[in-house]
Amino acid sequence: MKKLLLVVALLIFGVILLSQELQHEAIAVNIEVPVRVFTKGKFVEELNIDDFEVYENGVLQKIEALYLVKKTVIEREETELDRKTARRIYLPEVSRTFVLVFEMTDYFPQLEETLDYFFENVFLPDDSLYVVTPEKTYAFKKEFLVKTPREVIVDQLKTKLMKDIRLAARELKSMIIELQLLADMDDPTGNNARAAATILKQISDYRYFDEKKLMDFEEKLKDIEGQKYVFLFYQKNVIPVPPGIGVP
Repeated sequence: MKKLLLVVALLIFGVILLSQELQHEAIAVNIEVPVRVFTKGKFVEELNIDDFEVYENGVLQKIEALYLVKKTVIEREETELDRKTARRIYLPEVSRTFVLVFEMTDYFPQLEETLDYFFENVFLPDDSLYVVTPEKTYAFKKEFLVKTPREVIVDQLKTKLMKDIRLAARELKSMIIELQLLADMDDPTGNNARAAATILKQISDYRYFDEKKLMDFEEKLKDIEGQKYVFLFYQKNVIPVPPGIGVP
């Protein structure tokens, strides 16, 4: 499980208020900057506040506090203020939201093994969960995740995922059958080859991840506080082309 170093930088902006005379008011805004540092694939957690620099429009800012967060637990903190005051002002949002995105046309047994591992070793009862399948997006309610036994959650998710993947695969399988029929027909005019090329293009589109779907969901994530993790499950396979198809 990846760990998180959270750097909280205090940025100062000046706001001018006009009344009978000019007055200046400084407004402090806390900015949380999540940082993960790896060396040769190993997470580095021994860094301290002096190891980081934060710039705003090219101007070096003072880092007010640094927190080492593992999952949702603050294991180490560094600040000039006393702990109680620092946590009142700078305490980072450590809640976690997971998004599982499935772009697949086949349901593999390995998916079940992956989901079992995720819920046994990664997911916590207080975490939030979204699942994006080829057909739908599911937002699991907090109450359900907290009160429902883990094995029930996993079984329901597997059932939904299997159903949606199979629904998405129907159109693909239909096009493959149509392509096979064209391959079995005589084609003296070349019309079949042109029709096959169109179908092959449609089948090819299934191999590419729908980035727009993920970008649209990204807009929703912007309004969610805390840590956000997106896992993409993407099936990379070879387009089945029946023998006898000649594509111009």
